[in-house]
Amino acid sequence: MKSQEVRRKEQKPAKISVDDVLRHAREVFGVVRTDQTHVDEFDSYDDRNFFLSKICFANEPDQYVDVVMKIHNGVESDNLPLVVAQNDVLSYLSLHAVDVPLPIKTADNTSCVGCIILPCISGSDSRQHAVRLLQYIPGSIIGQREEESPALLQDIGRYLEAGWLAYRCPVLDYEQPLSRRRPGLWARWIKSCLRCPKSLRELLRSSALVAEGAASALKERDLLWDLKNVPSLSSFSEFIKDEGRRALQREVIRRFEEKVSPKMESLRKAVIQNDANEQNILIDQDRRRVQGIIDFGDCTYTCLIFELAICMAYLMLGKKDILTTATHIYAGYNKEVSLTQDEKEILHCLICSRLVQSLTLGAYSFSKDPTNEYLLVTAQTGWVALEALMAIREDDFLKRMEEGV
Repeated sequence: MKSQEVRRKEQKPAKISVDDVLRHAREVFGVVRTDQTHVDEFDSYDDRNFFLSKICFANEPDQYVDVVMKIHNGVESDNLPLVVAQNDVLSYLSLHAVDVPLPIKTADNTSCVGCIILPCISGSDSRQHAVRLLQYIPGSIIGQREEESPALLQDIGRYLEAGWLAYRCPVLDYEQPLSRRRPGLWARWIKSCLRCPKSLRELLRSSALVAEGAASALKERDLLWDLKNVPSLSSFSEFIKDEGRRALQREVIRRFEEKVSPKMESLRKAVIQNDANEQNILIDQDRRRVQGIIDFGDCTYTCLIFELAICMAYLMLGKKDILTTATHIYAGYNKEVSLTQDEKEILHCLICSRLVQSLTLGAYSFSKDPTNEYLLVTAQTGWVALEALMAIREDDFLKRMEEGV
């Protein structure tokens, strides 16, 4: 497990110039640079993500659009079925009216995944990297603020629930679109269906088969960022320099092994986004509604409850009142997808575990890439949130979630 994480860091694509970004985008996806085109690099742990504004395509020279080009690390590039599965998840969720960045086909119209040759950040020889072009979703990231409105926090919970309801269709009911509860999403879903010449039933069954194929590929994924692998974090303890914090990490891992590991097999499973953090959830200008969710690079097939725990962990960062924040998210999520008793009992431990996971792997990643300050975003407030949460008894935490604000 550690060796794979090491390889992800070693095989991160090396920095490339703006001209090279646009050259690769042109050669692989047919992107045309305009006199208004601008390129920025987004933060990332293991990949290279570039925002390309006001580009066009050769077949539509008058339509300027914004896109994101993602160059994958070497580990994922060696597993193209996994990269294809990420695209399939995005396409499926978009069809069911969840706002996600849709993949764009290559210039030859044969695939949504291309390949380019680049050196790795470790200085090793050049190698092949998978590359994707994604539609850009406008919106503001949540970021870390001392408090957010109850309306926004509950909408975040509902949005996570919407993704789960969309992805349950292959298993439970092909005829049920997701998110009847969210104004506007039903209309978007109907429009998506009307654009397709297939009948509604055929469309849903077709998308369900694609989703099942993606789920099958994601089931094979062994990802250190999957919460089920929290015990493996012990291998990275050396990168936490403070002894008190190392002791806190050990205690969280101990609790996970005691409380979560024995229940793992019986927990509900699903494809989840797996990284619904304050940098990946987009919101409107009024900070009351979710606009969309981005970055499905860590999506996997795992325990359903992990999605809620991960989001709660990150949305606690920087908050004056972590319990109130968690309660609103819990209320939004739990409105129609009720948690099982086992899921409720381990939620507190899972939130602590995600904070430890992010803090530990962030410290490790920063040791390998000390110029990337993005890797320290969680560290600035994460230890404070973890200590505050660990000071709350698990039964008191659950009681507060159940009683509401």
